Amino acid sequence: MINWAVNNLMVRPISGWGSKTDSQEHNENSGLVSGVIVLSTFPSEDLAKKVAQGLLERKLCACVNIMKVSSMYSWKGKIDDEQEFLCFFKTTTIKLRQLKEEIRKVHPYEVPEIVELEMKSASSDYLSWLVDATLSSP
Repeated sequence: MINWAVNNLMVRPISGWGSKTDSQEHNENSGLVSGVIVLSTFPSEDLAKKVAQGLLERKLCACVNIMKVSSMYSWKGKIDDEQEFLCFFKTTTIKLRQLKEEIRKVHPYEVPEIVELEMKSASSDYLSWLVDATLSSP
């Protein structure tokens, strides 16, 4: 298995390279940096952009994609149908805890959606950029 270093940190290699299973690779590389996507919806585009801007400035994420979505969900005994703005926050395992805590602090919903998705397959260049964008000095 090949590992590479970025900013003196070991970066987790792309899943699927080599013959090891994902669980074997994860166990062997538990101390390595990898990429994570955090999803969260917001009630307005202005708020989504304001939160994204603040988190980017604090280097808690490297990129935020914002998309308008139609959300249908069950809430307090009824079905709601609302327009929301879905944010895809791209970060590293090093910044993950701080990112999720900050989203929770600034989020207006009683029960905010904060969903973590592990990046199973990402290029080494992209992971290097994630690490550099979230760990370098401003």
